[in-house]
Amino acid sequence: RVDALFGELDAQHRKHRRDAYAKHYDQTVCYGELISTTIVAAWLNHSGIATDWHDARELVRTDACHQAANLDWAATAETVRERLADSERVILTQGFIGGTAEGTSTTLGREGSDFSAAIFAHCLDAQQVVIWKDVPGLFNADPRRFDNAVQLERISYGEATELAWHGAKVIHPKTLGPLQEKSIPLMVRSFETPDAAPSVIDAERRYDADVASCILRENQVWLEVRPRDFSFMDEPRQHDILGHLVEAGLHANLVDSGAMRLAFCLDDKPERLAPMIESLERDFSVRREDALTLLTVRHPRQGMMDALVADRETLVERRNDTTAQRLFHSRDCPETWHIPD
Repeated sequence: RVDALFGELDAQHRKHRRDAYAKHYDQTVCYGELISTTIVAAWLNHSGIATDWHDARELVRTDACHQAANLDWAATAETVRERLADSERVILTQGFIGGTAEGTSTTLGREGSDFSAAIFAHCLDAQQVVIWKDVPGLFNADPRRFDNAVQLERISYGEATELAWHGAKVIHPKTLGPLQEKSIPLMVRSFETPDAAPSVIDAERRYDADVASCILRENQVWLEVRPRDFSFMDEPRQHDILGHLVEAGLHANLVDSGAMRLAFCLDDKPERLAPMIESLERDFSVRREDALTLLTVRHPRQGMMDALVADRETLVERRNDTTAQRLFHSRDCPETWHIPD
């Protein structure tokens, strides 16, 4: 079976190598999941653990938005329940991947395996979901970049969604909605320390603001878009500009607007950015700045942002009652950050 999958991979590469990058990527990368789970399923069955292997591309039905596919919930739920609900064996399938009705492979975006777990849990009315990571649980900052990061023992679905939306890398932004709808708790545990206390995400909100959380997004690009005729940046123009982001499959990590400008901070994805900017420049004036770092803080304490910023130049600042963001030149940012007391 593994040999057959490698043969399929080779055939898919030859078939799609001249297609757009995103489509070629999805037809290729899915085989890592398929091959590895095939090996694990064989080992489990050999060990006496009755296991059924399923191809997630036949279960998780999506559209053809490659690298960030959108789910067809009705079709997925019907297929998952029909094929998996009554099984008395261990079910082994893949995360991160899905497929169109026409049989084209798709992927669900960064950390898409978490989303896959939520999809199956929602469709099967699971009692809980456990996601295993190489860290003990959710942290208030990346422990590799912040020397005093601490574990978040319990937060709400809403808070976890906010952290993921702003770039925290432990949970996929789409994961929480399907679980919240059916009140399915999510636990994040470490496969390196399996006996350690997990982080729990559920409906309880009273602990959300106990600890400030810091999120870094590096390799950022700042785009300022202005009308060429110096007219106002009214709603029709904003609609047009943001439509370009949608078509490019890009997420704005920070948005700032004024009477004559609309600006946003984006991940530096050249294959998506370049054609989008070229398209925008047909009707607008576009200014671009690269090599930037975006710092987002949830529930910042008084004076915390100023202490974090130190003497660094702030290029852009946005703030509301729960979230503060500042954009810096990456060259001015330290390798290791410290959250002020």
